[in-house]
Amino acid sequence: MTQISNADHEIYSSKDNVMLKYQKLQTVNRLTVPVLLLLYNRPDYTRKSIACLSSVAPSSLYIACDGPKNGNSKDMKLCNEVKTVVQNIPWKCTVRRLYRHSHSGSKFGLSESIKWFFSHVSKGIILEDDCMPNVSFFWFCKELLEKYKNNKKIMHISGTNFQRKRIYGNASYYFSRFPQVWGWASWRRAWRQYDIDMRDYTDSKNYTIVKKIFHNHGIERYFEKIFESVRAGKVEAWDYQWFYHIWKNNGICITPQTNMITNIGFDHRATHTTYTTSVSYVPTKEINVIVHPKRLSVCRDADERLFLNIYKPTPIMIMKDILFRRIPKFE
Repeated sequence: MTQISNADHEIYSSKDNVMLKYQKLQTVNRLTVPVLLLLYNRPDYTRKSIACLSSVAPSSLYIACDGPKNGNSKDMKLCNEVKTVVQNIPWKCTVRRLYRHSHSGSKFGLSESIKWFFSHVSKGIILEDDCMPNVSFFWFCKELLEKYKNNKKIMHISGTNFQRKRIYGNASYYFSRFPQVWGWASWRRAWRQYDIDMRDYTDSKNYTIVKKIFHNHGIERYFEKIFESVRAGKVEAWDYQWFYHIWKNNGICITPQTNMITNIGFDHRATHTTYTTSVSYVPTKEINVIVHPKRLSVCRDADERLFLNIYKPTPIMIMKDILFRRIPKFE
């Protein structure tokens, strides 16, 4: 693991080389919410990410780039090319950089970068290099980060929707237990006490947290196995620990009624998404007017459907869930 102290930190305001096609941004609203861009060794995706961000020209940009794998000259070349791409941001903004000298991986590299981000800001948007948002995603996050900033139950704002066009309610978003991390936003107050090692999972009150949250045997067994694997160090990930952190604190997530993020990172270069699935390259749709729900209630029907759509439980798990089902539509 590469510690933060071993990384380079730079702050600068880009003033030169502002491309002509972005000059119109000086006369329109610019995003004032800080954005964290998580990079590694894919310069082509990095260019696309910068192009997406240019549509809102965030005034505060945080860039975290993982380092090359030890002894891998190709990896080092690609990492350096990524740094070159983001050397001159094509709009005027303040930039902070976190560059790692060696490879930290998706578990420690991403979690430590998010920790670094929230050590500087109280709220913000997090994007990985292969997650391409539409423009409305940024304004969606901006409004909801402000609306729920003092509501400690709301811990996560997702940008993805994998409900396959099914709508829940009349609002622009619904409340969920699942934090989707392909483009998301949150607050320092929510990230505080996040533990990459899930050290308190063995406590009796936390060991059964999935059962208490979902009352669904299939979801319970699936995530108990995942969490046990994470605790045993068998899973190279940071996001399952975020799930656990939110559920342990009885937190609630926001999911838009339409998908606002397209993940394009399904190839041999990915850490986990090395092949295409039903959630690959899902098209986006803008949310131009935000209608808020009238009450804060988690939609369990939506969460059950998401679980079936994304996590693909086995037939045995589904049958057990039918036998143990005791689920109302809403909490």
